[in-house]
Order: sequence, then C-alpha cells, then structure tokens
Amino acid sequence: YADSISPLTMDHDNLLAILDQVEVAREPAEASTAIGEGLGLAVERLRTLEEETSLGRIRSKVIILLSDGVNNAGDVEPMHAADLAASHHIQIHAIAAGTTGNIPIPVPTLDGGRQLVRQYMEVDEKTLDAIAQRTGGQFFHAENAEALAQAYRAIDQLEKSEINEVRYVQYREHYPFFVVVAMALTAIWAMLNATL
Repeated sequence: YADSISPLTMDHDNLLAILDQVEVAREPAEASTAIGEGLGLAVERLRTLEEETSLGRIRSKVIILLSDGVNNAGDVEPMHAADLAASHHIQIHAIAAGTTGNIPIPVPTLDGGRQLVRQYMEVDEKTLDAIAQRTGGQFFHAENAEALAQAYRAIDQLEKSEINEVRYVQYREHYPFFVVVAMALTAIWAMLNATL
C-alpha cells in the first residue's frame, strides 16, 4: 500500500530525518511494489497543492518515481495513475534502479545475522519508460549508486522553480532565569559593597 510519511516541505533536514526512520519491509507479505497506488497518492497531493497553500501559481509539478521492481500490488494500474498525472499537468520522471536477473539480496538468518542469497529480481523498465513518456517526463536507468546520483543531478537541472514558503517557528524564551540570577547577584553585590 502507498503511504505518505511527510507533508510537502522545503525543510530538507526534517525530510532526511523522516527518511532515516523508514524501514525496509522484512516480511515477504509486505515486500510488494504498488507503483500505481504510490503515483496516485503523489498525484493527489500535488493536485491539491495550490488549494492548500498560499504559494500562488506553481509553475511545474513533478513526481520522481524510483522503483526497483514490478507493480505487483494495489488496485491502481501504473498507466492509469500516469494518465491522472498527465490530466493535471504533472510530469513524472521515472528511475529504474538495479537490473533484472539474479542479484544478491540480504536475508535474515535464524541467529539474527544476515547472509546474501541470490534471488531473481525484475525491474519493469518498459512501464517506467511509458509512464515518463505519457507525462512528458524523462526515464533514467540506474544500475549503480553513481548512475542514480547522475539521474538525480539531471532531474535537478531540468526542474527549477522559485517557491516562497511561510515558516512558523515555535520557540520558548529562556532569558527570565538568567535575568533573575543577574538581578540577585547585582543586589548581593550592592549590599556587600555598602556593608563591607
């Protein structure tokens, strides 16, 4: 299933902190890929962006879809979600991570450790490419970490929008304690100065 773990934000530090708490599914029943539902949720979040904020007209709306598998869960077909994105003028840049074939996967062992086991994995490059083309986005294939970084750099060069954001800061003042201590010390100094 698709889930949203962070509101749309420009606070990158908070976003990275949230991302650090994301855990990879360990149970086979949870290890599914719901590309269509994830895209549908992203489209819904971006579709209502202008209604929820005072940012004014957003020049471009972009979804970056990173997948290492094949859509095998959820009720929404990926191409239907791509059609929804296109109807709302949302571009999808799709990145296929990894390769199709037998690859080493870390698997937990009975003693609590991990061992690498070769398993057949499939990356649906055709669907990801079709999603990107349908929405006017670009498709990237990243077989390693450097290729993934290059894909993100390329997307970063494509999409630049200036956004004005309203930030609310919640703070608590700590100065009263220090003022009271300073006044008490000043009073003690004045009294000692007058008596001694």
